[in-house]
Amino acid sequence: MDAAQVLQQIQQGQIAPVYFLHGPESYWHEAIVGQLRQALLPPGDVLNVAVLDGRSVEWAEVMAQARTVPFLAGHRLVIVRESEHLLGKDQGKERGGIAAELERYLHEPVPTTCLVFRQDAELD
Repeated sequence: MDAAQVLQQIQQGQIAPVYFLHGPESYWHEAIVGQLRQALLPPGDVLNVAVLDGRSVEWAEVMAQARTVPFLAGHRLVIVRESEHLLGKDQGKERGGIAAELERYLHEPVPTTCLVFRQDAELD
């Protein structure tokens, strides 16, 4: 699905629980994140947005943010920038690693959270 289609779906209120934004088109990444903010959060809401850096954040923190209950709003928006660094880490080996934990989350996402993974590189 291309960025224009994603934006159209968001505008129609069809918001996915998880997005993987990848590739060098940062304009589209910003447009999609901006549209998600507008659709999910009251104007000026900074309490229900978490922006995490995949180079330094641990998977447990991403999940903690995703599972946090929204404060005085219906939703939370959790954005992991440079997610290729996070998804490339080899944490949680005993349970299958981050990929397996992400798969479990995708099967049962938190209904009040929109989790966005951003990376400038293309997906492998």
